Amino acid sequence: MRTPTKQFLVGAGVMCAVFLWASAPAIDAQNEGQSQRLAAKSERVYSENPAAFYEAAYDSAQISSDGKWIAYHSHRSRTPVSSYEAAGSTDDLYLRRVSDGPSEEIRLTDFGWEDGVADWAPDSLRLVFDSWERGGPQGVSKPWIVTIEPSNGKPVRVERLPLSDRIKDASFESWSPKGDEIALEERTGANGHILWVVSTDGKRAEKLVEYTGGTYGGLGWTPDGKTIVYGALAGERMQIFAIPRSGGSPRQLTNDPANLMHPQVSPDGRWIACTRMSQSKEIRRLKL
Repeated sequence: MRTPTKQFLVGAGVMCAVFLWASAPAIDAQNEGQSQRLAAKSERVYSENPAAFYEAAYDSAQISSDGKWIAYHSHRSRTPVSSYEAAGSTDDLYLRRVSDGPSEEIRLTDFGWEDGVADWAPDSLRLVFDSWERGGPQGVSKPWIVTIEPSNGKPVRVERLPLSDRIKDASFESWSPKGDEIALEERTGANGHILWVVSTDGKRAEKLVEYTGGTYGGLGWTPDGKTIVYGALAGERMQIFAIPRSGGSPRQLTNDPANLMHPQVSPDGRWIACTRMSQSKEIRRLKL
């Protein structure tokens, strides 16, 4: 898993992480240099649905738009390996029904290597995700689309999303609300990043913005499809930014003392959920 923090579920009211909630309509207002919050502290959002426990065992769980399926990737090497990059390491995409608790697991891929977070299309039939290519250079991800049979979840088609030669790497793909476009993050060099929007057949690619990031900041669409939010460096900290889908200047939405990344917009467009990561150092004394 490439992200440095705990992954989370977004959708159908199921989450397994602590989020910072910011009010989207009032996001320009700031209070003493910190992001405006609904409450004075972060909220833990959770569900009593048995599906929530999967987060403890598997990475990057995502609920389908219709709330019926959970998709996640999982490292399962037949023999112990020294690292994710080692020979014999696997990292493939799996599926389970939400309603059945620990139901039958469906394996969607058998070629994954350092898979990224999968994202559901609005039709709940397709998933887009990225993976390194076996035999190719490490650290270079390419996007794939998996189509499932809605009645049983079995994969009916797995295909590479062809990209423009201008895009050398892709991660954190996200379907547009209409399902006709996919936004993705390209990493260029040590800290360079580019936000692209491509057509679902990969034939059209539009560069929206270049920015710096200390890690993969993630991205998401507003429900009306008019804005994309993403994580990028502002000074020395990762913060949340927004840019119109039609292009233009990005707008910094947060100014928090901690690092904020992986933004997701709520279905009603009123809230942004994101990962908040802070670091503290202490000096302690212990009796000998």
